[in-house]
Amino acid sequence: EVFMRVMQTGGLSQLPTALRDVVAQKGPQGDHVRVSPGVARAKSSELVQFDVLLALTKPIFPLVTLIATGEAYNGLIFVMVTTRMLRKVPFLGVEGLHIACALCGFLHTILGVSSSAISLHQSGMLELAWHWSLKDVAMVANVALTGATFTSLSRLGNEPPFTASFASGVALRLLALELMPPAWLPDVNAHLAPFNVRFAPVDEIATRSRNGVGSCAGGFFRWMAGDTLAAPFALVCKGFLLTLPLLAAAQWILRGARFARRFHRVQARRRAIASMALGIMGALQVGLLLVFQLNGINGAMPNFWLACLLGVVWESLLSTFNVLGRMRGALMWALYVLL
Repeated sequence: EVFMRVMQTGGLSQLPTALRDVVAQKGPQGDHVRVSPGVARAKSSELVQFDVLLALTKPIFPLVTLIATGEAYNGLIFVMVTTRMLRKVPFLGVEGLHIACALCGFLHTILGVSSSAISLHQSGMLELAWHWSLKDVAMVANVALTGATFTSLSRLGNEPPFTASFASGVALRLLALELMPPAWLPDVNAHLAPFNVRFAPVDEIATRSRNGVGSCAGGFFRWMAGDTLAAPFALVCKGFLLTLPLLAAAQWILRGARFARRFHRVQARRRAIASMALGIMGALQVGLLLVFQLNGINGAMPNFWLACLLGVVWESLLSTFNVLGRMRGALMWALYVLL
């Protein structure tokens, strides 16, 4: 009922018109303002929390039942159970939802299960292996649409994208794989052996072009622009992908600094820690993108991360429109079915 009333009124607030208000993350001032920016963020996050958690947790429940029972079930079977459970989740707030997106981005390429892995599990061992599929594209699209819904509800015009937080989780996963010692996988699989679960090798899918390795034959940009224009073309595209994640990281750090001024309060302390954590993950993502070799051959996981960064741009574009309405509900359901 609340969601339908908000959709009819066009959002909880009105878009700021002054450029300085957009940069400062402030809503418009005056009698025409429905609610304050802080209240708009809180109410909007409360309205989209269920949609965010429903999409992010759908791949988890089938995996848990597969490990527990040895049988594979479609995620739609658990809709009735998960909806009741997720509606009882306490209010997470804006920072909590972004932390959930980052955590699911980190786990997204870890908890993948293929059909061949299911058949192998029936013989006694479940291999967790991630492979790029349509479900990954649907996940990014779902997170982007939910972020655009949040912006349409709050009407503040300048919010950190949900897909940027999801992409920062994927970037953190890439950095963790590169920093871990080579012997980490056998050690982890040895501890998981009693549960008949093991992780598949990820060297091939997580490899990225660096230190001159993987760029000899060139990549997409050299194929598109040739040897002469490939490097400038890749640099321009990198700057294009870098803008919004850099802005999101700066916004989280700025919010964390603001909440840190009231660090003696419990709620402000929690929000400051969460905002700083998101800012640090965003800064790590920006650093990885700065040293990332676009004009080269990369594995499936780095390419999926780039797709997530393109999803940030798409969410930003969707956020300029009012996506509230029946079409949004139909798209959300279709994307959920594809997950």
